[in-house]
Amino acid sequence: MKNTALILVDFQNDYYDDFKGSRFPLKDFREKTIKARKVLDAFRQKNIPIYHIKHENLSKNSKFFSYESMWTNFDSLLEPKKNEYIITKRYANSFRDTNLKELLNNQKIDNLIIMWAMSHMCIDSTTRAAYDYWFHCTVLEDICATHDIESCWQFIDHKKVHAAFMHALNFSFAEITTSEKILN
Repeated sequence: MKNTALILVDFQNDYYDDFKGSRFPLKDFREKTIKARKVLDAFRQKNIPIYHIKHENLSKNSKFFSYESMWTNFDSLLEPKKNEYIITKRYANSFRDTNLKELLNNQKIDNLIIMWAMSHMCIDSTTRAAYDYWFHCTVLEDICATHDIESCWQFIDHKKVHAAFMHALNFSFAEITTSEKILN
């Protein structure tokens, strides 16, 4: 895992319906968080650089991830340690208007292991941007999550949303695998 970093995208309270007042709960969140903790522990043991991405909307009245609110705090199981990086973003793409690329380049990182939420938004945007910056990306699909989508056209189950975006990323932007395979 030389020249590799772990990227944890938006493991924040607003996505957990067991957090009181959560406004955007995702499916299967607790099971995926436990898997994420196993990956995080393994990377910590190997001293691989870890980047925690935190989404904050500037408006305190936003629909989710309100600026400096309890909903933007990291889930307690995945709290960053002092030697780990915290990148605050305002957009789905974790590279846009942040110093993430600069930090990764300074550490001579070539490979990114990416996980969590949402499959069809921040995971997709971050992975595609990383690919455009010449990073080799691996997405842990079993530790990515989304929600059901209801639009004026139709209802789409979260499993189908997730599968469609993982397939699209796998086509040319990333290797799609599981936490079990990465840990082995």
